[in-house]
This record gives sequence, structure tokens and C-alpha cells, in this order.
Amino acid sequence: MAVHSRYLDLATQIRTRIEAGEWEPGARLPRLDDFAAQYGANRDTIGRAIAVLESEGYVWAVQGRGIIVRHGMMRLRRPRGNLVKRNVATDGPGYSFPSASGQEVWKHHVPPTVSDEPLTDPRIAKLLGVPPGTTVTRRFRVTGPQSEPPFQIAVSWIHPRGLADAPEVTAQATGPGDWLYRLEQAGHWPISWIEFHRARMPTKNEAALTSP
Repeated sequence: MAVHSRYLDLATQIRTRIEAGEWEPGARLPRLDDFAAQYGANRDTIGRAIAVLESEGYVWAVQGRGIIVRHGMMRLRRPRGNLVKRNVATDGPGYSFPSASGQEVWKHHVPPTVSDEPLTDPRIAKLLGVPPGTTVTRRFRVTGPQSEPPFQIAVSWIHPRGLADAPEVTAQATGPGDWLYRLEQAGHWPISWIEFHRARMPTKNEAALTSP
């Protein structure tokens, strides 16, 4: 069989096994070398076959974890704007941000944490208006729709002055954006947002947190 069609044939065979449920959604596929041994093919040909499946949405490559099955857990495409709304989905005050402003229920996929840590990122320190290395309160959450794998990692750095005026910002309230409401109550308003778009590969820890 010609090389150019061999990888397509292998993609078909692996796709059939995925659709048959041999690997559950979220499971890790065998290594490329293992597939190569199974099918008597070289590693590059297996890699091309996996690339086809990734382009079709059957699998995804997760740094530090390998090739993960997506079939059966595809995320819906979510139209989003840039409007931040007052939270009306729960009884608690706060804000709902564009990615979670619909009617679906979002949840914490790991327990949220609040800690005091040195802010070493000079870019964020400049935005917050503190010298790099300043100890700042850090809120950390991994959230997403209740019916899906983890969707996003959210990290918030709170200025020491905000913590002094509104110590309630460290509480784990039930409503989204409650800590922002506490800052408003303490006189830090009106609150405004600036959206920046940047891209990079996830760290191994980030990849693990957002993997099913």
C-alpha cells in the first residue's frame, strides 16, 4: 500500500476503535511507538494518522499527558461578547463574565484556593500598580460547565489596599464574581475591565488541570 494512503487507512482503523468505545472519552491512547508495533508501520506514519484524527476532533494532544480521546465529549461552540453582567443566576451578588453568561451551570472542578504570594510577573505587577515581588492575595479557580470537562483556569491578583479595605474578598462565596462585589462595597468602584488576548502553550500543571 502506498505511503500516502497508508496513514489514512490507519486513521480509519483507529477511528473505528474509538467509535466502538475501546477507549472512553478522556482516556489516553497508546504511544505512537506502541501503535507502530501493532500496525507494523513506522512512527511518522502513525503520527500522520493521529494528526488526521485530531483535525477531525476525535483526539487532542495534551502536553505532558499524550494523545487524549475527545470523541463523545465535544465542547459546543460558544458565541461570546465582551459584556460583563451583574449576576442574576444565583441569590448571591457578583458578576457573570462573557464565557459563563448563559443559563448553563458552571462549577469549580477543583477546590478554589486563596493565598498570599509574591507577585513575580512584572507585566501583571505593572498592571496592578505594585513593585514586582510584592506579596499579593491570589485567588485561583478551575471552572467550567457542570456537564463538561474543566474549561478555564482563572487567576485573580488583589491589590493589598483592596484586601485591607475588604477582607471578605478571601471568602469562597457561592456566587460568581462575589469578591468584586465586596470591593465595590468597600468603595472601590466603578469597576472596569480591559481585555487582552495572548497565546502560549500550557504548562504541564495547567494541562493536567484542564484535562478530563
